[in-house]
Amino acid sequence: MKETLVKIYRWCRRYISLTLIIVVTYVVYMVFFDEHSVLEKMKLEEEVKELKIQIKHYTDSLNYYTKQFQLLNTDVETMEKIVRENYHMQHPDEDVFVFENPNQ
Repeated sequence: MKETLVKIYRWCRRYISLTLIIVVTYVVYMVFFDEHSVLEKMKLEEEVKELKIQIKHYTDSLNYYTKQFQLLNTDVETMEKIVRENYHMQHPDEDVFVFENPNQ
């Protein structure tokens, strides 16, 4: 047992220096514990991806409603269609059946 410890001690003295210990400690600190660590950077990149997805979703939604708004202001038939669908309006000579989704 004592011989093994002596061998380990000699190996450490030969191959491990104070400079190496300091450098390894610094690198480990920078990679895992610093506020600009690799782990923190990965979290922030994931958040950026999620935010880009949200931006795309809201941009698509904005484009859709902008087109609807333009159609409402320019096309009378579209305006009538949207008003009749959303507000259940009808012509005097027709019947309207409203189907509701029970899951909503």
